[in-house]
Amino acid sequence: MACGLFLLQEKDEILMLLVYVDDILLFSASTALLDSAEQMLEMQFKCSKMGEAKYYLGMHVERDVEKGVLRLHQRKYCEGLAEKYGLQDGGKPATPLPSGFTVEPCADEEVVGDSDRKLFHSMVGSLNYPANHTRPDIAFATSRLASVVSRPSHEQLEAAKRLVRYIVKTHQQAADIFTKRLAEADHWKGMKLAGMSVH
Repeated sequence: MACGLFLLQEKDEILMLLVYVDDILLFSASTALLDSAEQMLEMQFKCSKMGEAKYYLGMHVERDVEKGVLRLHQRKYCEGLAEKYGLQDGGKPATPLPSGFTVEPCADEEVVGDSDRKLFHSMVGSLNYPANHTRPDIAFATSRLASVVSRPSHEQLEAAKRLVRYIVKTHQQAADIFTKRLAEADHWKGMKLAGMSVH
């Protein structure tokens, strides 16, 4: 299995084990249960303890214990897209797509050339990663642009460039996973987060 979420409950204590290929995140409010799970994994597999998770699958992990918030973001990734596509300059749009923008199939004379089509394809693919993990605010725009990835127009290419500039402008946005209300539930109080890597 390449990925999965596993739960272990012992009396009133819960351990969550999130696995993706060879990266593992352990969540538990119980230090004893967390330590026990880490020891069990180390006996079964060659593992490296990574300490409290700060980075996982290209996502930065930040915790605010007092507020009960687990925040995931991809700031470096988003900023890197502007550099990758040479879009550091050229404005900082306030919205993912221009007002009134629609995505429809275009006439043959409006289709971009091969090099621009490859650029469009690469940009939309690169935007898909944050859209599906930490940036739901760009999910609709990315999905709409992906629907014309095989025959984009010049206008649609400009919209993809705008979307890259938008995520750079709004790079501080993040996905807040556990809200304070959820953290107030008994089994979330004091939740600890540890990372491991299997070799």
